[in-house]
Amino acid sequence: MTKRVYFRRVLAVFLAAAMLLGFGAIGAAAERSGGLTYIVVNGEVTITNYNGSDTDVVIPNAFDGYPVTAIGNVAFSGCTSLTSVTIPDSVTSIGSYAFESCTSLTSITIPDSITSISSFAFCDCTSLTFVTIPDSVTSIGSYAYCNCTSQTSITLPHSVTSIGSAA
Repeated sequence: MTKRVYFRRVLAVFLAAAMLLGFGAIGAAAERSGGLTYIVVNGEVTITNYNGSDTDVVIPNAFDGYPVTAIGNVAFSGCTSLTSVTIPDSVTSIGSYAFESCTSLTSITIPDSITSISSFAFCDCTSLTFVTIPDSVTSIGSYAYCNCTSQTSITLPHSVTSIGSAA
């Protein structure tokens, strides 16, 4: 394991722990549905983990009447059998390392509600071939698409005003 991979794994675990500890302080409890683990905070759902066996995942708009508004840090990280993900229009943010190392991921639908794509969000998605970034996105974090070695095309809208290093 290279130092870079080791560092990313340690950072991902740290981010996940910090997120869970932060949410735990305000009394949120993790719930599960269809392989997705999520928390409800202030009436909004954040997807925190996926451990299902489906290769094509469609994230619902809501759980128990609460809108799904975020894909949390490391939520799908390392899901190597995942091939496609559809994110609903209710989601406004994709966390750091959210889909990192999803090596079979070939397709992801990013809705117009997303305004930013966090650092390392799709890093090491080696099967991802093309990406269309919606007009709503204004910033792309550092290393967001690093090592996407199969990527042949990316469409960037004029709305993007900030692209991090090695994105």
